[in-house]
Amino acid sequence: MKKLIIMFLIGFIAIGTLMAAGQQAAQSSERRLTVAYPDSAVENVTFNDPLPVWVEVEKRLNLKINWEVLPGAQYGPAAQTRLAAGMNLPDVMQIPGSIADAIRYANQGLILKLNPLIDRYGPDIQQLFREQPELQAGIVAPDGSIYYVCNYLLDSPNGRGMIIRKDWIDRLNKPIPETTDQWLEILRLFKTTDLNGQGAGSIIPYTGNPRFFYSGFGLPVQQNDDFYHYYDEKTGRIQYYALQNEFRDYLTFANRLHSEGLLNPMFGTTQADQMTNDMLRRNSVGADANNPGDCDNYITFAQASGAADALYVWFFPPKANDGKVRWAPLHTARNGVRVGITKDANQPLAMEFLNYVWGNKDGVRLTTAGVEGVHWNFVNGRQTLVNDIINHPQFNVILRLRQIGGFHFIDLQTQEFNLARGVGQYKAGIELILASPDKRIAALPGFIPLDNEQSVINQYWADIQTYIDETVVKFIMGSEPLSNFDAFRQRLDTMGINRVAAEYQKMYDRYSASLRK
Repeated sequence: MKKLIIMFLIGFIAIGTLMAAGQQAAQSSERRLTVAYPDSAVENVTFNDPLPVWVEVEKRLNLKINWEVLPGAQYGPAAQTRLAAGMNLPDVMQIPGSIADAIRYANQGLILKLNPLIDRYGPDIQQLFREQPELQAGIVAPDGSIYYVCNYLLDSPNGRGMIIRKDWIDRLNKPIPETTDQWLEILRLFKTTDLNGQGAGSIIPYTGNPRFFYSGFGLPVQQNDDFYHYYDEKTGRIQYYALQNEFRDYLTFANRLHSEGLLNPMFGTTQADQMTNDMLRRNSVGADANNPGDCDNYITFAQASGAADALYVWFFPPKANDGKVRWAPLHTARNGVRVGITKDANQPLAMEFLNYVWGNKDGVRLTTAGVEGVHWNFVNGRQTLVNDIINHPQFNVILRLRQIGGFHFIDLQTQEFNLARGVGQYKAGIELILASPDKRIAALPGFIPLDNEQSVINQYWADIQTYIDETVVKFIMGSEPLSNFDAFRQRLDTMGINRVAAEYQKMYDRYSASLRK
């Protein structure tokens, strides 16, 4: 395996060198652009195929794209090696590593500052930023520069929330639970009632992460599992969940769920997700926390086990005593995929390309949903995918789109596209979210730290995170009494959690200032 990976790395670098030479030779007669990116994860599909989406992109921009691709698992190490060498870089590339890594490559001069290129060659990106200020603010570095574009979610709030077995609660003559007390009642009934024909006690009432019950105690539910901090609407400050009285109330509730056998038996272990999948295939999951689109997968699993009428639906986390639901969707600038222009690029052509595929509405429609008139049409003013895409007998929508080259590059999503690709409970979930602005709160962005801010976080956070993770599981499972909660908070204070909070406050203030510009 090591030898295979080394061969991949050498091949990737060699391809870059050869293509750079070929680009120089052909530059006088043809507009050519090299793009390094993880290859399609779809079997027997590669960006080096004449995929309809990218054939059309080349036609519209009058250029030839040389794709430098590797399978996803090999791409990151290979791209890091290439950047370390700093020679014969592609024009455009997915930047490997974290946000901090992207800034480091920019500081080394390997990834270019995009602001002047956007000003000169990116009119559609300029318009996009005017329409979506959160997107621009979410990718502005501390020095005010933009070094990459990222995956985004425009005007289409989405994310993980609660999923419940609707046909079972209908049989119990109960509504969808809206409070933690109603949740407790439903989960107890799932445990004590034979709803799947396998006997009482055969159902795991709730297999998800219990943190999705935060909202019932006045704490925001965020999408990122690794966000231990949140913006407090009462104080206007960055706070840490673990320090709040409301967090003790949440832990008391979660401890009750565990003590009554209502949680996933593998809670707190790496096997929790596997247990959920196993129990779904046994028609034995009452509720979970996941994305709207996962409902359709869960229905498929349950029906394959013989439950023909199985129905899982998505809805919001519970409301608190003040009647408010605090659910934060995915942030506009998702910052999970970052694409930049390198120091070796044909800069005008590279920005022309990014402007079209990232900022231009027609370009985004093309790279997500395919060619108008072939893969989709406007029907009554709405983008509508053709039957071969939306109702293919063998492949789901996403897989079918990726077979034509769509919905992969930079992972862009818009409201128009998400509604067009929506089927079943995914569509129902998206429409519920769009119709319920009162149940949504603003999402925290992926912050971009200064070096000294990252240094403080590196100094304190690893030990703090480990202590929080381990102790919270102990509180929920009962091996640590909740009477020790104040001691838990005091230790976090001595470990430096407020020092870390101060650094995140600086990042949040910087983001807010950028948003107001």
